[in-house]
Amino acid sequence: MRVPLQWILMAGLVGTVLAGVSPSRAQQTIRVGWTIPAEESKYWMMRRPAEFPDLGKTYSIEWTQFQGTAPMTQALAAGALDCATQAPLSLANGVVGGNLKAYIVAQHVFEKPGGFSVYWAVKDDSPIKTIADLKGKTIGISVIGGGTQGPFNMLLKKSGIDPAKDIKLVEVGFAVSEDALRQGRVDAVNMNQPFAARAEAKGGTRKLFSLSEAMPNIVHILEACRADFVDKYPDIVKAYVHDITLGMKKALAKVMTCT
Repeated sequence: MRVPLQWILMAGLVGTVLAGVSPSRAQQTIRVGWTIPAEESKYWMMRRPAEFPDLGKTYSIEWTQFQGTAPMTQALAAGALDCATQAPLSLANGVVGGNLKAYIVAQHVFEKPGGFSVYWAVKDDSPIKTIADLKGKTIGISVIGGGTQGPFNMLLKKSGIDPAKDIKLVEVGFAVSEDALRQGRVDAVNMNQPFAARAEAKGGTRKLFSLSEAMPNIVHILEACRADFVDKYPDIVKAYVHDITLGMKKALAKVMTCT
């Protein structure tokens, strides 16, 4: 996937923007989009706001939940959100096709060899054994046009399947993917944590392929804020990014104490 030059420049500029903030701060509400899964830092901010030095003091947050990153990209481009969780592909599409101007301010989730990779599952007794067997089948994906669709399409094409013509692609959120598969509403569906672990514990499903087969290192979701909002309230965004980072540290520390 070719990353737009504008996007790369935005990522490089954010450090400069956030470094040159003034000490004066005014209360400001940030309209933030979030989704499921892998939003531990935002969960912590929602449920335990008192643990963050600036949340509710320097700024406040108006939270809006979405099914995936693609609709949040549209909301950012329309000016309905100030900051939101984004997948690289969704953000790139917004920059190229939606005239979105945004800064990448944080990274939430990525894959690396040896770790969990988002995968597509089928039922144990399914006749589908390879990706090529998906031809003519109904396949679930969290959000059409979202961050997982790029490598998903790559794997299908590698197996001789045209993603636009040879399958029926339907949106199935991660939280209900297991039910959709077990009830036969889809022949294969994407699985992410913690829902994948829950399905595996019950049994009756098996992994067909994972995104790591197309891209062994993937940045799944990051945080982006509209450029005009950052330019107008750089000190507020700096405080927000500080709290997101703190929230992730708290979530990771909790995981370590539970293992």
